Amino acid sequence: MNLQKQLRCVYLHAFTSTLRFTDAVWVALLAARGFSLAQIGLAEGVFHGVSLLCEVPSGMAADLLGRRRTLIFGGALGVVSAAAMAFAPSLAFICAGMGLKALGYNLLSGTTEALTYDSLKTAGRERDYIKVDAKASIFMKLASALGALASLLAGVLTSAGYYLADAAVSAVSALAAANLTEPVVTDEQAAREKHILQELPARLRVHILDSLDCLCSSTPARRIIMADAVISLPSYLTSMFVQQRLTQQG
Repeated sequence: MNLQKQLRCVYLHAFTSTLRFTDAVWVALLAARGFSLAQIGLAEGVFHGVSLLCEVPSGMAADLLGRRRTLIFGGALGVVSAAAMAFAPSLAFICAGMGLKALGYNLLSGTTEALTYDSLKTAGRERDYIKVDAKASIFMKLASALGALASLLAGVLTSAGYYLADAAVSAVSALAAANLTEPVVTDEQAAREKHILQELPARLRVHILDSLDCLCSSTPARRIIMADAVISLPSYLTSMFVQQRLTQQG
């Protein structure tokens, strides 16, 4: 494995998987297309419902299919979901697009970090993980900031244009993932191709039980999750209401 090339692809994937032109304006875009705040809230509920239900299965997919393939699938789902949102003729299609978007995020969640650590471990440089992850986080923060500036493109891009721009970035993300090398550091990773479909339900059950056990036994983890919810919810709801008000003022 060429570690330097691997890390360049990791950084590119971190940037493109976070850059979303619609994140700061998606409520306004849907409101401008005639959807009510209640309908937009329903679509948001579908997003979070899928995210909650698929977080553990998506982690299992990364273990069984490999991190590289999982990242490629996540990028591909980003393309499909953005295209669905761009041309959705009804609320049902909007909800479907939001569900696919959530599933794509699930596939990316934690997968890049695991692949990065294993890549460093194969080169005997696992001690550099915190430094490498911090650099990837910088690219992600930069992408988030650029995405937040997308509202300035309102005079240039249509609603469909915003989502098609997201689809293009997701395609680049999938290509960056395709150029990664799958690191193999354990016997279980080496035996991925030997897993058969009949084993999947039992393995999923083990993943779910292990996750619940970790959550139940770790008080700090529960506190961090609750703190994140308490801090994030008011600011996110404010963003949704402000975006709707902006369209009404326009």
